[in-house]
This record gives sequence, structure tokens and C-alpha cells, in this order.
Amino acid sequence: MTSLWPGQTRRHQILPRYFETALRYDHVPLGGVHALIEEGIISAVANWDPPGQAPGLLASVLSVPHHLIEFRQHIVHAARTRALLEQHRPDTAHWYLAHLAVAPTRQGAGLGSALLDERLSLCDERSEAAFLVCTRARTLDFYQSRGFQITAPITLPDRHGDTGPTVYGMVRQPQAK
Repeated sequence: MTSLWPGQTRRHQILPRYFETALRYDHVPLGGVHALIEEGIISAVANWDPPGQAPGLLASVLSVPHHLIEFRQHIVHAARTRALLEQHRPDTAHWYLAHLAVAPTRQGAGLGSALLDERLSLCDERSEAAFLVCTRARTLDFYQSRGFQITAPITLPDRHGDTGPTVYGMVRQPQAK
């Protein structure tokens, strides 16, 4: 996210709208959204795309006006970044973890782990793989402790075409119980 919105203030302003668009047009229609709600407030959310499913053409078209507002003059950079990340997805069927987020006041309470472990248990039961792009090196251990392995470091371009941050494609094969 920092390569798309490098300024922290701007990023914090735009992320709620970006996630609203992503949920409405990309993930909710596919049925892979799981949220933990505490006292009527979403504390954590995991957005998974099921194997073999991706947002359809209509959803993509409907989301364009929203993404134009979110990305402004950097829409081409955002599209290139997404295309680059898509190139690193496995060719085999898999669940794709698009987002795992926990409210700042609830981080460290195990909510993200609970959401992740719930889906991974289902993946194991159904013998299905899982894939994600880890955007922070400091969270690699978290995912590796759950069986994810790095498939490739991916160097993203920054908004000017120079070398940007490195993210990591990670895959987890189903685990035998």
C-alpha cells in the first residue's frame, strides 16, 4: 500500500474508501469475506477469493469510477502494480488472501490469527492451497509459522518507474492432519 499511497496521512484518508470499493465489487460477491465484529464494530477482516474465481468484468467496470477517485493521477501505476502481482499467482487452484486487516486498537489480540487459521483449516480439510502477497517483511514469520513458503520476492516499481518496495508471493499447500 505504501507504494500506491506513500504519504501516511493520504494513505490513512484513502484506505477506508479503497477497502469499501474492494469489498463491494471484488470480494463480497465471491463470498470470501470473513469479519470479526465486537460490540457492533468490525475488529478484523479477511478477504479471500475462492479457487478459480475472480471479480467479473461487470464488477471491474463498476469499480472504475471509485478507483479513479482513490488513485487519482496514479491509476496507471496501480493497474501496473496489480498486473505484476497477478503474474506471480500460482497456476493451480488456490484461495487468494487479498487482505487481512485488524483494527489498530485490537492488533496483537490474535484476531488476525483466528481469521487466518479458520480459512487454513478449511483449506486443509478440502486439500486446497492458499496464496497471498506479503507486503511487509516483518510479517513473513507470521505467515511462515502457518505453513506459507515464499515463492518469489517481487520488486514493485514506485510511482516514477524506479525500484520500489519488495513484497513476497507466498503459497501454502494443504497440511495433513
